[in-house]
Amino acid sequence: MLDQPCGPWPLDSTCLPDSWDPEALTPEQEQALAVATEILWRLSAGKYGLCEVTVRPCKQTCFDAVPGMYPMSGWVRPYVYAGQWINSGCACSGSCGCGPLCELLLPGPVHSVSEVLVDGVVLAPSSYRVDNARWLVREDTTVDCWPVCQRLDLPSTEVGTFAVTYERGIPVPPAGVRAVTKYAVEVWKACLNLNGCRLPSRVRDIVREGISMTLMDPMDYLKDGLTGLADVDIWLSAVNPGGHRDRTRVYSPGRPGPRRQTFP
Repeated sequence: MLDQPCGPWPLDSTCLPDSWDPEALTPEQEQALAVATEILWRLSAGKYGLCEVTVRPCKQTCFDAVPGMYPMSGWVRPYVYAGQWINSGCACSGSCGCGPLCELLLPGPVHSVSEVLVDGVVLAPSSYRVDNARWLVREDTTVDCWPVCQRLDLPSTEVGTFAVTYERGIPVPPAGVRAVTKYAVEVWKACLNLNGCRLPSRVRDIVREGISMTLMDPMDYLKDGLTGLADVDIWLSAVNPGGHRDRTRVYSPGRPGPRRQTFP
């Protein structure tokens, strides 16, 4: 689980003032975009944004089954049987794999695969596909699926290695791109003390020319997972109505293993 966004979110050029060039941001504008990205990433529960990652899959070694252990799919795992927890493992010997592995489970969601290296050679994109944004499927029938083992002590450009580079995550939707653009511009104004900044201040009550006004403390907005900017908060309320700070997960110790072969 990442604790910060991998990089700044994209900008909507149609919402930028004339002083902003998305292709040539000033240092102050880059910093404002980084701040806006991190805040909206956290307020939207870290659901959006792409990160390029490289994984070196290697299946754990199998071993002979022993009495009381049940054949599974290539690794030791707890298993509920007759109301009791037992350990189970793969019932194969003399190999670090249990059958062909033509489908590889990648930590997802997988947005796009940039490169697959086997023995230091880049595979043609036509030799594999991605199913359900998680499974890397080998389609080249002239080879024996994916490598089961590899030399992790060698760089991925060497013989005997296997590496997958891909973009992981969910792209920022158009409404999120517009939201971070609006927010970044206001952060930039506040940093330079420019007129027209719409970020709420911490002043609660003001009286001017006999008119009293009460402004909301921005900390109250943040407690509710909002920013105080209406056009930004509309998006946050739509994608994270509960104001969660982390993505929802479901854990079940009794859940059976995946139906496909995987690399733990």
